Amino acid sequence: MQLCNQQADKNQWLPWQREAFTAFAANMMNPSRPFPCISVVQAYALGDLRYGFAGDPCNIAAAEELAALLAEFAETSRQAGTYPVLVVFFDTPPELAEGYTVRQFEQLFWQLLGRTSAFDAGGWPADVPLDPHDPLWELC
Repeated sequence: MQLCNQQADKNQWLPWQREAFTAFAANMMNPSRPFPCISVVQAYALGDLRYGFAGDPCNIAAAEELAALLAEFAETSRQAGTYPVLVVFFDTPPELAEGYTVRQFEQLFWQLLGRTSAFDAGGWPADVPLDPHDPLWELC
């Protein structure tokens, strides 16, 4: 699936995709629990966010899908407005969604990024440290 914006025809989406987007949109607009990242809220309000969908984050196919979404975003982000932000929703099985702790999701995220790097045609920039704990590290 390609990246889309808020004006996308959600009737073309799978039910889990509509549910994920609806929950995300509700969080963005919840005045009693404001989303903590101001630039994301601004990008949402301006319609500048780009959305993508990938399968079960435990499967290698999700890493390949994420790599494709990241590559497309890298090519198109300059046209995405003032605050280009990519939001990727994963088809998370109920046992993960209901049974994983924040720490387990964090570990799963880093594993997914590690698997995704195998599909990166550009490779890692020589001037960016590989260690995410290095203060000069950035996600490339």
